[in-house]
Amino acid sequence: MSENISITVTIGDRMYPLKVRSEDEPLVRKAEQLINHKFGEFQLRFSGQEKLDYLAMSALMNVVELMKGQHDSEIISENVKNKLAEANQLISEGLRK
Repeated sequence: MSENISITVTIGDRMYPLKVRSEDEPLVRKAEQLINHKFGEFQLRFSGQEKLDYLAMSALMNVVELMKGQHDSEIISENVKNKLAEANQLISEGLRK
């Protein structure tokens, strides 16, 4: 069973203490990096805004990218299913001859 560990993540100059499963820490750290990267991009492009605006846009863009990845994965999965069905049909037809 996994143990919970205490970590601190920093997002947009604020620190947040969290308890996460030890095996989830690398994912949390990667998410922290992605959020802060987008946050920094928005700070540079749209200076003078509230930090909450940068955070909101960062969250939105990261979720959009995640959704695109899921959609692309679904399309690939559907294409693979179709190709496997075609291959299965060709094999079945070949065995009948």
